[in-house]
Amino acid sequence: MRVFARFWIRLALLTAATSVVVIAVTLATLSTYVSVVEGGIKQAMSPAEVAELERLEAIQNDDFRRLTDDEVLTLNRLYARYEREPSRVELTLIFAITGLFGVAAATAISVLFARRVTRPIEAVAAAARQIREGDLSARAVVRGAAAGAEIAVLIDDFNALASGLQVAERRLREDAAALAHELRTPLTVLTGRIQALSDGVFEPSPQEFALLQSQVGLLTRIVEDLKMVTLAKAGQLVIRPEPVDLAVIAEDTLKAFAGRLDAAGMAVRRAAFAPAPVLADVARVRQIVQILLENAIVHARSGGVVELETGISGRRAFLRVLDRGPGLPEGPPAELFEPFTRGDASRNRATGGSGLGLAVAAAIARAHGGATIAANRPGGGADIRLDMPARKTT
Repeated sequence: MRVFARFWIRLALLTAATSVVVIAVTLATLSTYVSVVEGGIKQAMSPAEVAELERLEAIQNDDFRRLTDDEVLTLNRLYARYEREPSRVELTLIFAITGLFGVAAATAISVLFARRVTRPIEAVAAAARQIREGDLSARAVVRGAAAGAEIAVLIDDFNALASGLQVAERRLREDAAALAHELRTPLTVLTGRIQALSDGVFEPSPQEFALLQSQVGLLTRIVEDLKMVTLAKAGQLVIRPEPVDLAVIAEDTLKAFAGRLDAAGMAVRRAAFAPAPVLADVARVRQIVQILLENAIVHARSGGVVELETGISGRRAFLRVLDRGPGLPEGPPAELFEPFTRGDASRNRATGGSGLGLAVAAAIARAHGGATIAANRPGGGADIRLDMPARKTT
């Protein structure tokens, strides 16, 4: 039964079973001693006395009323041979042997159970030492049945924690390398142009200062995006919610992006702008829509069209940005919303951006109690959806 998987129940049953075994061993030892004593007494009797004793005991066991007075006297006389009390040495020996067998039985049971308990704990301890020494791939592996449900849960939780640490450590290395890559280009441009200006290679001009300013702006944006993602993960991103409609925000953002979409040669289709009332920070949500449109311009320009759709599904309001580009890259869609994730492996900023945009969008959505969801469209293209709690309207 499932209930016996609980460790404390099994421990209680083991304790009771150990007590029963010790009592049984004690009784068996005493019974053996009595049998040995009786055997010794019978050996001291003559064959005729032994036969008479067995006959009278048989009659007594069948019906003691059949015994005559003489037979009762004879039986008492023979029983008197058993009245010799054991000596102190014999009693000490009896208790010593009984205790020895009882302790041996209890020890055997305790050792077997202790091994079942300590084996998984030792596995966890060994894996913990490996992790402490830097081997995050270590896992607690226990062959055979565990000691109980609690210890099995402990092992599963420990292994899950170790897996999480390994993923976090790998992600930290990747993010550090990606951040260094993102910062290297603008810093290299700034360093080179400033050095050239200092050496007189280039003459100071508005174009030069505009170039330097654009690189500083790129660095500032990367830092601000990283700050926003970090604050959101820590639950400290400040939002100022107010009653708004995602359809209105989408329309306003499309107007602001009309020039960029035209320059990219992309047509806009308003698939369905149904009302989608929410409580949200207008500036933050507008930033999400801008990020999704920028993502479509960068990755789906070849599709030539971007579609927007808003509405209500159940108790959730949604805003969808759909395109007919190459679709999502291979891998879990959720990875698109991790920092420094790009669709191309070359990490070319011209085609891949900084890799922070969708991470910022996801962070803002989470701060609103919402989510960002990505999927491939039937027939080709990507479907990226902002999902938020709908606001009740009267």
